[in-house]
Amino acid sequence: MDDWGQMGTHHKIPSVISYSPASAAGEQQWGASLSDDAVTMVNTKLELDVQENKLDELDLILQVLDGTNDLEFESVKTSKGYPEYTWKNPEDIVTDYLTKVFRHLNQVVDHFGPSLRAQIPVDIVITVPVV
Repeated sequence: MDDWGQMGTHHKIPSVISYSPASAAGEQQWGASLSDDAVTMVNTKLELDVQENKLDELDLILQVLDGTNDLEFESVKTSKGYPEYTWKNPEDIVTDYLTKVFRHLNQVVDHFGPSLRAQIPVDIVITVPVV
């Protein structure tokens, strides 16, 4: 898969997703199609790994509190509904991203027809980056 449509031709596409609304340009808000002011979710695959100790878990909690500005009411109001840190857990974020990748891939191979698609072997490889 090299042709990512609006995102261009790439051997790899960034593992990035945003829940911010697209601009007038109609960005897809994932991969390489992000609006300039998108709040992006990156490194979520790293959070799928079990933390080795309590300090790592506490560090993640502190990152969430930093991202949500300690849940201060004024910060919530000024964000206009688009917080800098999502309420979703890493599994949900990765699922949302992979769903977008699958839908794009499904669109690309849709014109192959059902008989040819049934003959093409499919390998799905998902990697988690090394910490």
